[in-house]
Amino acid sequence: MGLFDWLKKDKKQTEKAKSLPPYLYDESEINELDSFICDMFGNYKNVFHEIASPDVHLDVCIVDPTENDPYYKLVTMGAGAYKMSIPEQ
Repeated sequence: MGLFDWLKKDKKQTEKAKSLPPYLYDESEINELDSFICDMFGNYKNVFHEIASPDVHLDVCIVDPTENDPYYKLVTMGAGAYKMSIPEQ
């Protein structure tokens, strides 16, 4: 096995991924999440966007350092769009 072979998807995985529904936020959920991130962590200018995903689209928001918080903050968004089945109890 080559050094980067583990990165390659086999044909079965690719076909299975095509049959899965993508889980995405609607526009109102995106606006709500954007406001939440800005309120809790600070404004962000840059986002690393996931290019290809079989189901949940995951992005990473990069919040720049400030005087009060002299460090970068990385905030993920996207996994919350996956609707979980929660038992009634």
